[in-house]
Amino acid sequence: MKKIALVCSTVISSLLLTAPATAGFYAELSAGSAKNKAEANYTATYTTTYLGETQSETETETDSSPSEKSTSFGVRFGYQFNNYIAVELGHHQYGEWNENDVDEDGANSSAKIESSSISAGIKGILPLSDDLSLFARAGLAKWDFKATSTAGEFEPMKKDDNDIYYGIGAEYNVNESVSLGVEYSVLDMGWGESLSDAGTYEDFSYSTTGHYKTSYKVENISLLLKVSF
Repeated sequence: MKKIALVCSTVISSLLLTAPATAGFYAELSAGSAKNKAEANYTATYTTTYLGETQSETETETDSSPSEKSTSFGVRFGYQFNNYIAVELGHHQYGEWNENDVDEDGANSSAKIESSSISAGIKGILPLSDDLSLFARAGLAKWDFKATSTAGEFEPMKKDDNDIYYGIGAEYNVNESVSLGVEYSVLDMGWGESLSDAGTYEDFSYSTTGHYKTSYKVENISLLLKVSF
């Protein structure tokens, strides 16, 4: 284990110390299309006891929405140590879209959904030539999710948490200061809630335990404009 840690430390140190003339700060703008998809999973166990006889039943339900597209924008600031590695801070707006639904009673409901994130991570770079390179990104994103009813059918919902983001792409150096690129990135936002209820009425008692988990996945394809300083 110590040998592996020593090798990793040596490799990272050598990469950081191999600083080319292009090492320095940069700013990057992005614009593209985000594919948004929500999925909810609900599991509940119902237990009843009547006159000493106990019955239990578990119910599982999954509900997913169709994929929706929205326009995304973002900005990143980073420092590139050498030809292979950089650190970054970023902010992205994944746009907004409307979801319409009709329940079992035929009532219509609609929601406006918005999401954004602030991120910090590492960018790994693989030069293919002096001007063209591939890259991969990964890090931690603090995301915000908001759903509001467009006609007042339900209370506004706001969630925020931290999750891992990752992405891959390619970059072309137009000159020493300007680069153009394309990127595919993924951020999977998730949150959950535990549910429980219980009661007793003379010879009858009941209990309900459950868990509700929601996943909101954003797949973003964007064009990049990077300016190095």
